[in-house]
Amino acid sequence: KTADGKQVRAAFRALALKLHPDKAGPELGADSAARLFALCAEAHAVLGSAERRSAYDAALSALDELGQASDAEASAKLLLVVLCNVLKEPGAARYRHVKLSSPRVQAGIVKVPGALELLWACGFVPIADSPASAPEEAVLVEDAPLEPLETAVRRLRELVELRTGSSAVAAAPPASPAASRASSAAAPQQPTWEPACDRRTSVLIPRAVEQSLPTWFFERAGAEIKAAFREAVRRREDSQVLRTRAMRERAESHKGRPVDHSTARVRVRFPEGVFLQGEFRGGEPVAEVMAWVAAALHDPLHTFDLVRPDRQALSAGMGSVKKAQLTPSAVLNFQWTGESAALMKTVPALRRELLVAAQADGSSGV
Repeated sequence: KTADGKQVRAAFRALALKLHPDKAGPELGADSAARLFALCAEAHAVLGSAERRSAYDAALSALDELGQASDAEASAKLLLVVLCNVLKEPGAARYRHVKLSSPRVQAGIVKVPGALELLWACGFVPIADSPASAPEEAVLVEDAPLEPLETAVRRLRELVELRTGSSAVAAAPPASPAASRASSAAAPQQPTWEPACDRRTSVLIPRAVEQSLPTWFFERAGAEIKAAFREAVRRREDSQVLRTRAMRERAESHKGRPVDHSTARVRVRFPEGVFLQGEFRGGEPVAEVMAWVAAALHDPLHTFDLVRPDRQALSAGMGSVKKAQLTPSAVLNFQWTGESAALMKTVPALRRELLVAAQADGSSGV
């Protein structure tokens, strides 16, 4: 908690050199190294940003306070229901609104030390009729990041497990449906991942906007040429972006064929305009996608985000490739984060050998 930015960077570099898939020893294994490296990079992205670290510290402080409360277990289960509902359906407005005046919420969150503070740390904001009155609702805004919620869910599950793992009651009374849902959400699960498939990694270079200059090019004014060029770029990008999951499902439904979500073709768009493409099984962990991108970077020790079309950054907490809605295809935007955004601004992101291979064959097998 007391480490400064320099100490965080030094610790990350030491772990990254040890866990990078290309440098890890045989005793660790390539798959384990890839997942640990992705988790390490995700932690560095949080701790390397002053804003994200402040939110993370606030959540930890609230969780510590909650853990000391006498009714921590019941409160943690209720918080798990609230947060897991948001993570399950991020676009559902009904899950982003918590009525604080509800008797159940009053008893399980508002009156429990640390519980309400955890909601604020996760990004919920209080809504009140007037500045002097108590808040009646807690609302999570639409563009709020989901990473704090994922972190809180993991810690709340640990808290419930600690409270119930060694002192379970032999004959408990029948639970209500809501309590059953809370217990189900609180129960820690160990997912079974599918083995990695052949990535078929390639780098794609967008086609040229104009293959040749027509005769009218030399007759147009500069403003007209710029407008035509921008329109051609827009058409080119629209034609190259992979269809989203919903679009592909609609298209396939018209053909009477079910959509195959067992595999995913993932494209990552880099700032310099090239795409990194690879294939994954739907049951592989999202951490494999992040590790695959990191292994392709010129300098994998810098921090980055992979942003989905819904503007949410990919994170290991999203679970499998399928649960993260990357099947059957997805386009992610690559973004340097923290200090890396300035340090890598003019440096090619991908390894030289990948760029050379793409330049030699612009189609890259597609």
